[in-house]
Amino acid sequence: MVSMAKKFRQLRLRAFDQAALFTAFNIFWTAAPLILLRKFHFTQNGVALFALAGAGGALAAPVAGALADRGMTRLATLAAHLVLVACFLGADAAVAVGSLVAFFFSALLIDSAVQLNHVTSQKIILAFRRRRAAG
Repeated sequence: MVSMAKKFRQLRLRAFDQAALFTAFNIFWTAAPLILLRKFHFTQNGVALFALAGAGGALAAPVAGALADRGMTRLATLAAHLVLVACFLGADAAVAVGSLVAFFFSALLIDSAVQLNHVTSQKIILAFRRRRAAG
């Protein structure tokens, strides 16, 4: 793995990129339960049910795979980053105005953005193996 990281610049970039998005994902899901408990007066069971919004992010995987298969990895990556930023801003605004529905959709789209970037990164990284085997 270390030799591949040295050899493939794109692997290093993708690893950093995904680490950054996953960090943002973790920051959101660390703060979300506190917001739900304090601002929206959820119970612990309510927070657990809200967290199921994250499962909806898996619905982005087939879309990401289709985009990557069509060679649209840059577009998918850009979309993931823009959606993530927009949803962080949207989540902040949703909490400020007390909109649980908007906060829920922000959570769903944040998870979708991270999933989109992850699948796109996998497509790029797995292509290294094919290039390496062919070369």
